[in-house]
Amino acid sequence: MMKLFLDTSAIIEFMKNNSKAKDAIVQADELYTSTICAYEVLVGEKYQTLKGRHSAYPKALKFFEATLTLLPSLPNAIKGSEIMAKLMLKGEQVESLDAIIAAQALDCGATILTKDVKHFDIIKRETGLEFIAL
Repeated sequence: MMKLFLDTSAIIEFMKNNSKAKDAIVQADELYTSTICAYEVLVGEKYQTLKGRHSAYPKALKFFEATLTLLPSLPNAIKGSEIMAKLMLKGEQVESLDAIIAAQALDCGATILTKDVKHFDIIKRETGLEFIAL
């Protein structure tokens, strides 16, 4: 059973009709993302709307309504802080929100789908979290 956790970059690629992202999502048995990822995608799409440019804002809203979008919990924050602190101690740098997203994926036993290979490879070495690169 394939549980897939979509990072912000994966959602953007899916909305751009990236075939690898679409295939991975279609093959997943369970699909998750974070409200953090929803926020990041929606900010970008709303910005495009406000600038009078093409925006996938309505498509993004429908996507999030159809996907299990998880709120970060206190245990996720604790686990994310542990991941981040260990990486900082080793001199490794990742986005702090990626550590919380990783904690959420670990919590539900899912594999991350991402275009952000550099950060999630660092996190994988620390936590064992699997990811699929786009």
